[in-house]
This record gives sequence, structure tokens and C-alpha cells, in this order.
Amino acid sequence: MTINKSSFKKLYTRLQSVQSNVFMSINVEMINLYWNIGQYLTMQLSNSVWGDKTVAELADFIQQKYPEIKGFNRRGLYRVKQFYETYSSAKFVSLPMAQIQEIDNQNNKIVSLPMTQFKGNAIGFRIIKYNSKA
Repeated sequence: MTINKSSFKKLYTRLQSVQSNVFMSINVEMINLYWNIGQYLTMQLSNSVWGDKTVAELADFIQQKYPEIKGFNRRGLYRVKQFYETYSSAKFVSLPMAQIQEIDNQNNKIVSLPMTQFKGNAIGFRIIKYNSKA
């Protein structure tokens, strides 16, 4: 009995494809998580509901309850807040072609990648900076 090794290659290619999709999904969910936490922290801190000590207490709480989760120390939480604040005012555009007429008067846009335009709330984007010349 001879084994057709090309079928092994097909299976390997499929495994690589699924693995890539899994990593992409994880990255999308992590960006969504950072966005939501950053938005929550921004609202709590800007409304003077929380102070710097409360953010440190949240970081300690996360560390105690979920020691396996890394990156949510005090500094990490402030970086997540900064991520949200940096991109929350950017304009989201679904198709790059929609920007052609506005290139000369727009500074920053976040453009969804074509493959993510058909998914629900998934965030898949790249940042495009335009140099506006006045």
C-alpha cells in the first residue's frame, strides 16, 4: 500500500490556515478587550469616580484573582487607557477607496481590512496616516 504524501501536504496546509485564523481571532478579541477596558478606565477617571489609587487596586485585584494573566499591572492598565484615548477620536472608514476624495484634508483614519468588513463587531484595522499640506 502506497501512501499519497500530497494528501499530507493538503492536511498540513489546512492546519496552517486554521491556526492562522485562530491567532487572528485571538488578536481581534484582545484588541476588543483593550478597547473596552481603556474606555471604562477613561470614563471612570475622567468623571472623577476613580483615582490613581483605584487603578492600582484594580491591578492588584486582577493579579490576585488571575495570576496567570499578564500585562494588567498599573502601568499596563494606563497603556490600555492610552490606546483607547489615542484611537477613540479617529474616524473609521469601511473601504479604503472611500478616502480618495478626502486625502488632502484628513489626518488620521482607521481603515477596516476587507476581510473584516463582513464580520459582526470584529475589529481588524490598520492605521493610515495622511500628511495634510495646508
